[in-house]
Amino acid sequence: RYHGVPFRHRDSYPLEVMASVLNGKTGRLYKAVVEGAEIANNARFTVDTKKYAGAVSFSATVKGDAKPEQLESAWYEQVDLLQNDSVSEYELEKVKNNIVADQFRQLQSNFFLMIQLGYGEAIGGWEAINESKDLLLAVTADDIKRVANKYLTKNNSSVALYNRSKNATPIDAQFEEELAAFSEEQQMMIKQALSELKAIPEEELLQTAAQMKVQAQQVPAEFKAVFDFLLKKLQERIDSLSNDLGSEEPAKTPVVEEVVEQNFVETNQKLELTAQQLAEATEFFELTRQTSPS
Repeated sequence: RYHGVPFRHRDSYPLEVMASVLNGKTGRLYKAVVEGAEIANNARFTVDTKKYAGAVSFSATVKGDAKPEQLESAWYEQVDLLQNDSVSEYELEKVKNNIVADQFRQLQSNFFLMIQLGYGEAIGGWEAINESKDLLLAVTADDIKRVANKYLTKNNSSVALYNRSKNATPIDAQFEEELAAFSEEQQMMIKQALSELKAIPEEELLQTAAQMKVQAQQVPAEFKAVFDFLLKKLQERIDSLSNDLGSEEPAKTPVVEEVVEQNFVETNQKLELTAQQLAEATEFFELTRQTSPS
């Protein structure tokens, strides 16, 4: 983790673009340590800007017999590339196209727009929602090289390496691979939501799945993949319980659809937040409470 910059600082925009160059399945980190060297299940560079300060950080989870030290060395190789070689025009264009698309998608959801406005106002000004796109699109390869040399230095960082205990529960490699398709923030939300879904009594599973299927029609596009993943995991639990009971035919989608049919009118009479929306709203109000003057 490195000391970064506060919200709306001029260097926050090159750092954000740098993060987009590094992240994602077509980003440098995935190609280098997940797909290439195969020493990580996931890897991500995060820009965290707050009202008065900020931080940028690299995080990754080792794969198989790989060691955390290998990931640390692989990260320093990526830092060296950023500091000495300019980001290609292709990478920069790809990232900027995604920025424009993301901005458009975010404006399609009133709920997500509310979150952005509230969060922005809490840490530095809601006006950022109107300014950020143009400032991000104005970032150049030289800007990225400049901030890489300014902030990604060893004397500006702290390093923590975590090793699993020999008695720790083995990592579910398939689950980690599925999670790698999501951002770090989405992964945290998924894990939190799954822990809540696991606590649901068996007799309420079908009803919960039915309600989620109805709510899926209201989920903003940017949350659809996360919501579908949670619904898939819930259905897997239902199928697993059916198999454990010796059912000849697991209770798959048709059973859930039948419950949806029975409860559609009742559920549709009121507005219900999705699990994702509820998590976002809770995070927003908690952040507002922490950043408000005492």
